[in-house]
Amino acid sequence: ALTATTEKSMTADEIAHLLAGHAYNTRNDYRLHPENGNLPQRWAALPLTLAGASAPDAASPYWRDADVWRLGHTFFYEGSLPAETALFAGRAMITLFSAATGFIVFLWSRRLFGLRGAFFSLVLFVFCPAFLAHGALATSDAVMAFFFLATTSAWWLHLERPGLRWTLVSALTLGLAL
Repeated sequence: ALTATTEKSMTADEIAHLLAGHAYNTRNDYRLHPENGNLPQRWAALPLTLAGASAPDAASPYWRDADVWRLGHTFFYEGSLPAETALFAGRAMITLFSAATGFIVFLWSRRLFGLRGAFFSLVLFVFCPAFLAHGALATSDAVMAFFFLATTSAWWLHLERPGLRWTLVSALTLGLAL
């Protein structure tokens, strides 16, 4: 999924996700693009933060007005990192969540249908059009799909085997999803 996106242009909302995540990581400013969750955007922007990418000027009127689209253009096309590098790094981070989602699909299917069923389910997941299209984009889609599945799985296991362990795991995954 990741290598297939190297020749693809940036989607409209990847600019907002990556810029907002970088603002969350570096400035603790949560005004930019708050509707898509904090964790996915922070995660996707982590390589940009670690690389020391310079955020747009906080004195800018665009920053004051939280104009994520104009700030994003400045951040990607006039910033310190090449846009292709920043985009690839953000997409690589999200691809890790896509792979983890495939792993959970495999584990659940193995539990329910055995090893053959697990590989069959994994093949269906790998060729799922939704994950082929969105699994490597620097957005919150793949991250939330992972957490929906992880939270449901942990809760199911808690219901089967009540106890502190699965209670904590299901509470943690739900908290991270939220």
